[in-house]
Amino acid sequence: MSDPNDRQTLIRESYNALSQYRYIGWFITTPLLMFQLISMLGVQLSEIKRQLAGLLMATLFMVFASYIGHEQLSFDNEIQIVPKLTWGLIALIDYVFLLFTINRLWKEFGSQSHPAFRQAALIMAGAWALYFIGYFLTLAPIDFNWIHLTFTIVDIVSLLSVGLIMYLVNTNRWSHNL
Repeated sequence: MSDPNDRQTLIRESYNALSQYRYIGWFITTPLLMFQLISMLGVQLSEIKRQLAGLLMATLFMVFASYIGHEQLSFDNEIQIVPKLTWGLIALIDYVFLLFTINRLWKEFGSQSHPAFRQAALIMAGAWALYFIGYFLTLAPIDFNWIHLTFTIVDIVSLLSVGLIMYLVNTNRWSHNL
């Protein structure tokens, strides 16, 4: 495409369309990852029903709030900055709540949890932090293709990493030296 304005329009509109599919994936994978993480605590889920329900609802709300923020577009697909920032900050507050709750559970049940819990929690927290950075970078005048590329790499690495950790834990192949 030779016209720079047409190229920017295409990038902006394709980013919004592709991101809708990404959010569908996050609605599915985020609560599943949280459930897998909590299962490594080594505690009966019936003991932490309330915290588990809160964490699962919070992960869904975090994705839902950021999706609403992502969809704050004008009629011509221009990002509406204030509504997007508002919903992004709501999702960010939810993210901080998730971190504090996971940390509180770690402090309470860490002695009986699997050693891999910490690595999986750090991978998830780091990936979600990168997603938030990308979310807020869409407000800057940058090429959204870089954000898509980064999100795709983070998705692949985080899902494969947590999946590998869970495989090693569940097959009793996790070495305490990892």
